[in-house]
Amino acid sequence: MLSAVLKRAGHQTSLLHITSVHYSDEDFRRDLEREAPDLLAVSCTTFAFRLGAHLARLAKDMRPNLPNIFGGLHPTMSPEEVINTPGIDMLCKGEGEEAIVELCERLEAGRDHCDVANLWVNYASKTHRNPVRPVEQDLDSYPFADREIFNYGNLHHEQKGWGTFMMTRGCAFGCTYCANRTLMHLYRGQNYVRFRRPEKVAEEIKTVFAKYPHLHSVHFDDDLPFIKKDYTQEFCDVYKREVHAPFRFNLRPNLVFEEELCKLRDAGCTEAKIGLESGNEVIMNRVLDRALTVQQVEDAFHTANRAGIKTYSFNMVGLPDETPSAVLETVRLNARAKPYCMQVSIFFPFPGTPLWDLCKERGWLSEDVPLDYFSRSTLPLDTMTNAQVLFFHRRFHQLVRLYQRAYAWYGTGPNNWVVKLLDWTLTFEPTRRLWSWALRFGLPAFRSLRDRFGHRPQAQAEYKQYVGM
Repeated sequence: MLSAVLKRAGHQTSLLHITSVHYSDEDFRRDLEREAPDLLAVSCTTFAFRLGAHLARLAKDMRPNLPNIFGGLHPTMSPEEVINTPGIDMLCKGEGEEAIVELCERLEAGRDHCDVANLWVNYASKTHRNPVRPVEQDLDSYPFADREIFNYGNLHHEQKGWGTFMMTRGCAFGCTYCANRTLMHLYRGQNYVRFRRPEKVAEEIKTVFAKYPHLHSVHFDDDLPFIKKDYTQEFCDVYKREVHAPFRFNLRPNLVFEEELCKLRDAGCTEAKIGLESGNEVIMNRVLDRALTVQQVEDAFHTANRAGIKTYSFNMVGLPDETPSAVLETVRLNARAKPYCMQVSIFFPFPGTPLWDLCKERGWLSEDVPLDYFSRSTLPLDTMTNAQVLFFHRRFHQLVRLYQRAYAWYGTGPNNWVVKLLDWTLTFEPTRRLWSWALRFGLPAFRSLRDRFGHRPQAQAEYKQYVGM
């Protein structure tokens, strides 16, 4: 989007899209020399900030007079850390389309840029902290995103034929692990949740599909695009008429209504990605502030499945105050909800969020920032060891299947002795370690023998019928 608005304003852009962990300092020096930019703009999340700051210092060594600016969620959520990092000249707080264009116009004209709204600027031994300008209410006033600066066909979703699009900005909910609560406060008093006209969305999709014929489906990456019934109806009418390609989107459990889901299915929806996060109501509501019930979450998945839409669950482990028993509640909820696919991440407190404040109060924060939220935990929890967190993260899918089999064979009632046995052995540390060994080594060996010598066809058929396979 930044590239698109800059090109519309008459500027030139190029992209260094760093996707390899093997990207070296020499690679960056070569790329910077080749591109010879007038401004180095770094978009980064918390996980990528350390790398971005390092590259900014390398650029200063090569070209001391080359200005740089940092933008994205991390500079917005943790501006003091960013602006005080050696080698960083400016940051953009909040949405950056108007700010980046104004900055480039001033740089091109040789004018002072210390008072550009949204920007924090280090200049002459002083930091200029400018206020945030109002957010753009008319998203249709922006050009379509500039996909040509990427190796577009090789992006994560696009290489599988899914084109990524967004039709909204903002989220109406303030979960404690997410940036949206801070962003809503940043733009308080304004209409933070905004929608593009469905006709413009359809036009962009058709334009991109024509340019990249290998695309066959749409991945909507919005937080919650269908929170308004009238917008959902209008979108379905336009999309079914103009595009009618398979699509998937993100959904919150308390926004699942069968009538709307059936309309979305008829328009082409094949999958809904639902934030389950935790199956323990204390964690769900007191820690994450989700304002949901376990039954409400389970019903949301069943409703989507009845509407003929596959479901995908988002889950977290390693949360503050979470115990092994609480993790197993998340496992059991997935087993009963029967999502088609599950994503499991290890909780990491992002700066500027309420849970970051909580972790700071408890002295859990460290300078050790992982590359992502799938590899390890950085929190010294007093309710779970790191070994337990990693076990539940790595074996989550297998554990869900174990509980699904137990439910399929002995029911979902409270007297299911297999479920009780699984609960006890997975929370008792000596037997939990045996499970770790068994799931890592024993289960593959069992499957190999089962496939070679046969298995229980009746039980297998019952299990497949239970999970809807």
